[in-house]
Amino acid sequence: RGIHGHLLDLLKDARVVCFDLTFAAGQDPENDTALGEAIEKHGRVVLSGKFVFHRDEDGDNIQSIEIPIEELLAANPALGYVNMATDSDDVVRRPSLVDINMMDIPIPSLALATVMAAEDLTLDDLKLSSGRLEAGKHRIPINKENRALATFYGPMHTFKTISYADVIEGVVKPEYFKDKIVIIGPETAEDHDTYNTPCTGSNMVSRGELPTPGVEIHASIVQSILDDSWYRE
Repeated sequence: RGIHGHLLDLLKDARVVCFDLTFAAGQDPENDTALGEAIEKHGRVVLSGKFVFHRDEDGDNIQSIEIPIEELLAANPALGYVNMATDSDDVVRRPSLVDINMMDIPIPSLALATVMAAEDLTLDDLKLSSGRLEAGKHRIPINKENRALATFYGPMHTFKTISYADVIEGVVKPEYFKDKIVIIGPETAEDHDTYNTPCTGSNMVSRGELPTPGVEIHASIVQSILDDSWYRE
């Protein structure tokens, strides 16, 4: 986590830095503190939460959320949930953008929280009504489950993908990231965070595209919001 802090220093001129990584458990206290200080210094960082579900002793489903450790929350990052909604065929087409099950106000997804951070929006700027979610100037058509039919811009690596190590080692200079939205996350199948989308092998067999990493799906959703690019059913 100390390395994450150093990365944030290198990305100081990025418009927003979003971590598609969970920090729900403490590790080395010194490194946890260093990351928290880097988040506070940067000022435009989005961290991940994750909804978890279990049954209570009466057999009822209970929803809770895993959030980052206190050392990081104290730095006042933006928060968004990473849960990825799939259709019945296990393809991501209609991502969930807000959750209203836990609080009286909508809780944004990681992608929506990232756009909100980039555009200086607060939770008060989210307006939820039947069939529509408003986020500042954006009008997003949603279904009754608060899911939207997003634009998927292509298969894996459609969005510019840069090695974490290349940034740390100076192969890619910090100036490259000025005013850009940066999303940090894993992309290998071994990380168990890959999904089929309308652009992968399950839907485009002739191209044989591999499942898309969650980090790039978040990027597609961010771009859909910025472009106001949604399909309607």
